[in-house]
Amino acid sequence: MKPKTSRTHSLKEIMQRQKAIVKDTPNAGNPNLLINIKEDLLQCDTKLEQIKVTENIDPKQSIDSDVTMKAIAIFEQCIEKEVIKTAKLLGIAEAQLHAWIDLQIEVPTHTIFRLLRICCHHQLDPFKEEITLTQQDDFGWQALITIEGWSKIFNTHPQFNGLNFTPASQLIGGVPEWMECAIYRKDRILPTIVREYFLEVRNDHETWKKMPRRMLRHRALQQCARLAF
Repeated sequence: MKPKTSRTHSLKEIMQRQKAIVKDTPNAGNPNLLINIKEDLLQCDTKLEQIKVTENIDPKQSIDSDVTMKAIAIFEQCIEKEVIKTAKLLGIAEAQLHAWIDLQIEVPTHTIFRLLRICCHHQLDPFKEEITLTQQDDFGWQALITIEGWSKIFNTHPQFNGLNFTPASQLIGGVPEWMECAIYRKDRILPTIVREYFLEVRNDHETWKKMPRRMLRHRALQQCARLAF
């Protein structure tokens, strides 16, 4: 069974895609197109379309709508606070972080919020490609710490005490059947060891075709670091 694949979009790829959409769309000036819908996720004063209220509207529906809008407003306030906190922690302008978020027009609000929380917790900079967004086969989105991000995390951690890789002797098309990563911490007796199998983690991305051994090593390192730190 072929493993599931995911599509990871860097900031550069997202910007190129946005430019291509505008260039190739005849009605790019149409405000109803997705590319022109500027939904501001970071402002609480959400502008709603005016709806004509009639006597036939169920009062319960109106109450449910009010509750939903209050929840959305609270969630947007939380995102705004995370933007301020993340920008200050990383030493970047809030406007720059806002601009980066505005490019993620396909990404749900809760995923943006999760990404900002991870940025704060691990001090990861999206402009340095230390964290990015990945779209799964089911079209859902996830915040993803890149190999650069994990490298920053364990190399700056005070308890990090080294790591090593062990490849399988058996090969599949010239690539080790599996790759094992062991990470050592000063505050733990035993190392954290993770083994990733090539047939389970490979996908159709061009990088996997060009550098399958490196990508297998990266995958083992990412999963091992995730458990160790």
